[in-house]
Amino acid sequence: MKKLSAVVLACAFAGCATPGDVEKVSNRLDAVQDRQIASDKVVNGMLQHVETLERDVKTLTYQVSDLRKKLELLAPSGATLTGDDIRTALNSAALDPAVQQKYEAFLKELPTLSPEKALEGADSFERKDFLVQHFVRLIRNPQSPSRNNAMYVLSRWKPADVAPVLEPILSDGSVRGDLLKIMVGWDPHDATRQALLKHATEGTDSWRVMIADALARVEHRDGVRMLIEFLYHPDTTIRLTAIQGLKWATGFDLGYKTYASPEERKASAEKWEAWWKENEGKFEFPRR
Repeated sequence: MKKLSAVVLACAFAGCATPGDVEKVSNRLDAVQDRQIASDKVVNGMLQHVETLERDVKTLTYQVSDLRKKLELLAPSGATLTGDDIRTALNSAALDPAVQQKYEAFLKELPTLSPEKALEGADSFERKDFLVQHFVRLIRNPQSPSRNNAMYVLSRWKPADVAPVLEPILSDGSVRGDLLKIMVGWDPHDATRQALLKHATEGTDSWRVMIADALARVEHRDGVRMLIEFLYHPDTTIRLTAIQGLKWATGFDLGYKTYASPEERKASAEKWEAWWKENEGKFEFPRR
């Protein structure tokens, strides 16, 4: 446009155009320039909008991926999801893409780290729930080279941070035994007790006696009561788990013998019931 303006002015000086012609051309050039500036602003705004959309698409991609993983963990082995399960997954904030990349880099490096370094690296992240879910996936696979480190980190984390995240996964038979070992290894904490209590009435007797034993080991009195009830069970393994849990929780066995006759076992189990009826309200777990 500057070149065109120069040409018009040259024509005016040469007598090829009048001053009025120059003014008209100049005004038109100004109008064209204004429209170009406005058009450039619109284009720049559109480009910025496209960049924003691209970032939003990336974020949504990570959110969808994160949600799929959460739903898979909430519905192990083809179990049906409830509305509460889906709401729980939806309400869990997805990760920022940059943070996601940091997590992925750590998980890739995890097999090569010592347990102490794995714990140090895991502690550097704010979102413990995200790592917990990935650790569960690693623990579920006995061949995973990261499995031991995942177990170690979970065993060292605070129950208040981890127990609520592990709680829904305790329904997954492929991994709950390992998770139970981790949870009973923590210092007794109310978050652990509440997580275990939610599963105290589900599944087989073999699973429920394990929950009862775990509750006793995290110093919840319901665990003691449930173990006493299992002393009457016809299955030897369940009775053995029950009396071992009671001995650990109380320090004595009241003469109960797992392989005694049904009559002798019944008499010993009744002693336990009588003792609990008298001492439940004042019972204190032994100091360790």
